[in-house]
Amino acid sequence: MRPPRKRVDFVRGDKVEVCSNEEGFLGSFYQATVVSRLDNGLYVVRYDTLLEDDESQPLTETLFPKELRPAPPRLRSADFSLYQCVDAFDNDGWWVGQITGKKDDSHYYVYFATTNEEIAYPKSAIRVHHEWLHGEWELPLLYYVELDDENYPSIMRLEIPGAEGGFLEMNSQGTETYFDLLCSCGNGFYLILLNEAPEGPMMEKKKGMRKWKQ
Repeated sequence: MRPPRKRVDFVRGDKVEVCSNEEGFLGSFYQATVVSRLDNGLYVVRYDTLLEDDESQPLTETLFPKELRPAPPRLRSADFSLYQCVDAFDNDGWWVGQITGKKDDSHYYVYFATTNEEIAYPKSAIRVHHEWLHGEWELPLLYYVELDDENYPSIMRLEIPGAEGGFLEMNSQGTETYFDLLCSCGNGFYLILLNEAPEGPMMEKKKGMRKWKQ
């Protein structure tokens, strides 16, 4: 049974993020400021980075409460970890992705499951991903990857935080038949990867990566 959803009432001036469910924008969040709360419970927000069609002023929209979340906490991270769930800032919004490699000391590769793309970003454009669940911020415990290729199984990642924690990956059928423990990378993290993975930007890096060097 899910915990009850906590009600969050925003007031004028609150910094929020708007979750987009539009086709092509799924998994993106846009920073905004609350302008007012209407009598019917809807909120009027003004976007920080999006403009009206004529680009004369910031875009203003009226939204349901479920479309808003508070501005997430910012965790300072000297380095990101391999396969860590993150948000990357691109096209005026934050997009949920996963660290798949390091380009150099100041850039990381981020993989986006919704578009099957891998793009390099400067560290300054990446933040630790948080989930807004039941009125509280939580680091993600479940991370889903679904790709179009029928030979590419859906992947679920379970992250167990803490010194003895680790990563557990299994296919969409809930079995570990197709996975093999490749290595233990220290800090209590265990990588369980596909025995035989189809070619692709994400899996190529997985197959070639045995240890993640901080």
